[in-house]
Amino acid sequence: MAISDNQSTAVAKTIPKHERVALLIDRSGSMSCSIPNADGTTADIKSRIQAAIEAVHAIINNSNPKLTEYAFLSFSNGTDLHVPWTSDYLEIAANCWPEPEAGTPLGEAITDTLLLDPKPERIILLSDGQPDSRERAETAARAAAEQRVIIDTVGIGEADDGLMAYIAEITGGRYSKVANAQALGSIFQALETRARFFIEHRPGGATVSS
Repeated sequence: MAISDNQSTAVAKTIPKHERVALLIDRSGSMSCSIPNADGTTADIKSRIQAAIEAVHAIINNSNPKLTEYAFLSFSNGTDLHVPWTSDYLEIAANCWPEPEAGTPLGEAITDTLLLDPKPERIILLSDGQPDSRERAETAARAAAEQRVIIDTVGIGEADDGLMAYIAEITGGRYSKVANAQALGSIFQALETRARFFIEHRPGGATVSS
């Protein structure tokens, strides 16, 4: 069948997306516990917080400062903003060394992160324990969904898998459970790569990807 000149077909093109991503890391006391190595050995074994910091380094090392701004926060007895929005990844690397404390106020941490100015488009949340209040965490997740903020969640240790999966699902994110230190860095890099592009549909031509 012939197609006239004024007819068009949809084009899908992957286009780099500028994004603000908040890195929100649990620093509760249990984050000082060790995380296994992938090969089961005890050589150079790390604490959960050390592995989390290395994962932050992995994600910023794999990022393009022209496309992604990061803010770095941690939470325990409150939420601390260590680095506000920046494309200076060296600043993040130099300031992401939180010390573990007591408490896992997950809901409050999400709420505080949503108050960043400007607001994040996405949050990468890592936690290893049970929240102080599951109800507050679920309420904060629903608020994030209403504000169209995606939350990717990463669980290690005794993380509440059901809650972490709920937070990711309701906000359009993804939940990943980590078994060892090496997997944590790989998951953070995969999350960064997944959000680096968005799909633009335009009339005319063929499907293009880049």
